[in-house]
Amino acid sequence: MSSNGYIWSNSNPSDNIKQNGFSFQTGSSVAVEFDPINKKVIYSMEADPQPFKYEQTIDLSSNAIGPVHFCANLCSKNDEIRIL
Repeated sequence: MSSNGYIWSNSNPSDNIKQNGFSFQTGSSVAVEFDPINKKVIYSMEADPQPFKYEQTIDLSSNAIGPVHFCANLCSKNDEIRIL
């Protein structure tokens, strides 16, 4: 998910370039959870007045026994990522 809320997927190209997620900005803390049983990546962010959450279904059929890699899309000049 990009900071403007656009979604990207290597396993489901039809998900690409769709603004289905939520926007965030510098200093935001976005959690990313991988659920291999339900085949989902879950993005969440605590926010006031309510938290944001987006669940992205992924296709693991082309990668049934291989590792799954999370990638961060850093597009803007001052983008950064921290893994906590």
